[in-house]
Amino acid sequence: MSHLWNIPDHAPEAVQEMEVQDVEDVMFARMKSLIFCEGNEPQLSITQGLVEFIESCTRDKRTSEMWQKLHIGRLTSSFW
Repeated sequence: MSHLWNIPDHAPEAVQEMEVQDVEDVMFARMKSLIFCEGNEPQLSITQGLVEFIESCTRDKRTSEMWQKLHIGRLTSSFW
């Protein structure tokens, strides 16, 4: 290992040093933005109009034959 310390006299000096900046990968930054955590959660805004729209679209689903097949053995709020 003594050969590691044998630096020849004609080795150039480091005159033009440059600072290397760490750049975050674009894909990594995008993936971090997909994580729901404190400070990164989406703003919730449910208006009365949206509530009424969802209610009207889901009204009387229990009478649907497809709903019956999909909910076999499940407890849902429609039973109560």
